[in-house]
Amino acid sequence: MAEPARVVRVVDGDTLIARLGGEDVRVRLLGVDAPESVTPGRPVECHGVRAGARLRALLPAGARVELAVDPSQGREDRFGRLLAEVTPAGALTTANEALVAGGDARAFRGDGRARLLPRLLAAERRARAAGRGLWGACAGR
Repeated sequence: MAEPARVVRVVDGDTLIARLGGEDVRVRLLGVDAPESVTPGRPVECHGVRAGARLRALLPAGARVELAVDPSQGREDRFGRLLAEVTPAGALTTANEALVAGGDARAFRGDGRARLLPRLLAAERRARAAGRGLWGACAGR
């Protein structure tokens, strides 16, 4: 079941802060692995800044979204972030899939049971074949 929320801010290419039920919560886009751009002690990875900018464009501050948890994946990751499929209000595609389709993130396979995984893997194959985003910019890195 999807829960309505509002974007407070995007942290990086796969994490955001959302206002959910009157509380600000950290949300990790389920099934998505974007290049790192803000992890302390780690260098900015190829396409990391672009991935964050793309998520900000998809989910600007104040945007209404629907957050859906996949029961097969648990509610939170090991860092306490809510694991969710994030769909902008009125959109037919999740931000998760849009990032992967644009080559701004990879599909995160995890345990292989996530309901969104088949769509993410198909989107990644298309982006990779077309050389979109990180698949073109980061080849050989």
